[in-house]
Amino acid sequence: MWNKICISVCVFCICGASAAQASRGTGKRTDRKSVVKSEQKALRFDPKKPTLTAARVEQVLNDLNKKLLTRELPESLDKVKKLSDTLSNLSYRSIAESYHAVSGHFEVSEVTGITPAWYRNLDQQVDAFKSIVHSLNYAVLIRNQSRYTEALEAFRKQQALCLEFLKKQPPKLSSEQLIKLRSANTRRRRTEYNAKLKKEREARLKKPEAEKI
Repeated sequence: MWNKICISVCVFCICGASAAQASRGTGKRTDRKSVVKSEQKALRFDPKKPTLTAARVEQVLNDLNKKLLTRELPESLDKVKKLSDTLSNLSYRSIAESYHAVSGHFEVSEVTGITPAWYRNLDQQVDAFKSIVHSLNYAVLIRNQSRYTEALEAFRKQQALCLEFLKKQPPKLSSEQLIKLRSANTRRRRTEYNAKLKKEREARLKKPEAEKI
C-alpha cells in the first residue's frame, strides 16, 4: 500500500513538473513570436512615409461639408420633434472632433502641401459653431420659435462664412518649406517608433519576472 502511495506521489510530481515546463515552453514560444513580429514590423517601418493620407484628409473635409457646412435645418420648430431633426450638441461635437483630429495632426500639411495656418483658420471657423448649436438646442428644448429663428440665422451666417473661406485657393507650402517639414516629420516618426519599440521590449522583459513571483 505504501509503495502505491509513493508511486502515485512521484507520478503526480513528474506530471506537474512536465506541465510547468510545457507552460514555460509555451510562454517562451509566445515571447519568440512577439520578438519576430516586432522585428518584422521594424523591417517594414519607413519613417519617411506618413501615417496620415491625403485621401483621409479629403474624406474628413467632405464629411464636414456635408454634415455641417451645407446642412439644411428646418425653418419652423413645428418640424422639429426631437434634437436629431436639427443638429444636436453631441452630433456637432462628433463632427468637430473628427475634423480637429485631422487638422491638428502633425502630418496634415506634409500630405496635402497646404500651410498649417489654413487649417488653424478653418479650426476657428468650425469652433464658432459651438455656441450657435448650443443656442439652437436650447431653443428646441424650451420650444421658443423666436430664439430658434435667431440661432438659425446665426447658423446659416456661419455656414456662409465657412463656405466662402473654402472657395478660396488654400495657400501652399513652398518647396523649401515642404522639404524641411518632411525632414522634421521623418525624425519625429523615427523617434516615436523607436520609443514604442523600447517600451514593447521593456514590457516583454518584465513579463518573465512577473511570472516568477
